[in-house]
Amino acid sequence: MAGVPETQEHFSAAAHGWPVRQESRSNSLTVQAAATRGAILDRPLPSKETSLPTVKRSARVPYSREQMFDLVNDVEQYPKFLHWCRGARVDLVQGNTVEATLDIGVLGFHQSFRTRNTLTRPQAIGIDLVSGPFRRLRGEWRFAATPNGGCDISLTLHFEVTLSPFGIVFAKIFEELAASQMTAFIERAKALYGAGT
Repeated sequence: MAGVPETQEHFSAAAHGWPVRQESRSNSLTVQAAATRGAILDRPLPSKETSLPTVKRSARVPYSREQMFDLVNDVEQYPKFLHWCRGARVDLVQGNTVEATLDIGVLGFHQSFRTRNTLTRPQAIGIDLVSGPFRRLRGEWRFAATPNGGCDISLTLHFEVTLSPFGIVFAKIFEELAASQMTAFIERAKALYGAGT
């Protein structure tokens, strides 16, 4: 998007030497967070979504894609390691689809949203909005095996909020929360699985 600043930073996840890549671009009206590592969404995205500002997250970790898939899919454990998650519950399980609600609480700001997650173990978890303070929310976690027994993980989130003062504030908060997830999940994997392969 013309006129929107872009920043890019490379750093090691939690100082363990696991590369995490960050890119962010935003404006005051819409925010999109996205992460891929050589992968694209299997589901085509409308052109409006692909033109939104982006935040990218990806990492290579010494854990199997099955381990990382199970960690991300264990929604009810999120409050234990995502500092902004005040509550999480699974509302519905139907075949390979799970609907779950997350309660956000940060800086005195509280909001909830519900997503429909489509599970393709161990390759991917698709994310679609059911309800919450978004105009649109769609994304995907992807897990790709590496030759050494670890995996490349990537998170893609496309989201847009309402054009209101509340929406603009919420977009900025949600952008920061989305940006912090990759490191939090890697730290959780280390706590659960040890040093890895």
